[in-house]
Amino acid sequence: MADIEELEQWEDGVYQLETTDPVEGGADGVDNKPHKHLANRTVYLKSKLEKSTFASMIIASPSNVVPDGFLECNGAALSRTVYADLFAKIGTTYGVGNGSSTFNIPDLRGEFIRGLDNGRGVDSGRGVGSFQGDAIRNIIGSFVMGDSSGRYNFSSANGVFSTAFSSTGVNNSGNTAFSVDAGVEFDVSNVVPTASENRPRNVAMMYCIKY
Repeated sequence: MADIEELEQWEDGVYQLETTDPVEGGADGVDNKPHKHLANRTVYLKSKLEKSTFASMIIASPSNVVPDGFLECNGAALSRTVYADLFAKIGTTYGVGNGSSTFNIPDLRGEFIRGLDNGRGVDSGRGVGSFQGDAIRNIIGSFVMGDSSGRYNFSSANGVFSTAFSSTGVNNSGNTAFSVDAGVEFDVSNVVPTASENRPRNVAMMYCIKY
């Protein structure tokens, strides 16, 4: 008994056997028409599904369970032969492993992914897989120091600066010198939220890579 030949093609309809159809088997027999149509659809859909989740595709998993067919993006060194499809896609972009039989996958734990600039001019000079450290825009401020009646005063401050009480000079009689502590304080938290790192608002998920 032979199997039905399956083709990777989409069938617009599945043939319905009629009461007037003859009983006819074989590869092109009318009795096998609906089975061939369903078999072809199955092969077609299976192929499309496999191509939609290709090796090296990265997803963000909303749980700490790694989906089937994926690996956590934790920088692990993997066999170049066991994970041949994945190695063919990313090579040694994220690490050479032991230099001969293994390679590294991306380590995305605690990291943000940024779209490759690819000529746009926003984040120039970078390639796929390149790492970029943290940075912030420059933070500025100013203060004004004035002279009034023999006293030097920090009369105003803005931005990251704030004034501490300030007055230095001589008394009105001009006979006795005196000084009062004066200063300007610098505190970035006056204008932006602060923490031990620079970060945007975020939600933690686990990045996983298809192998």
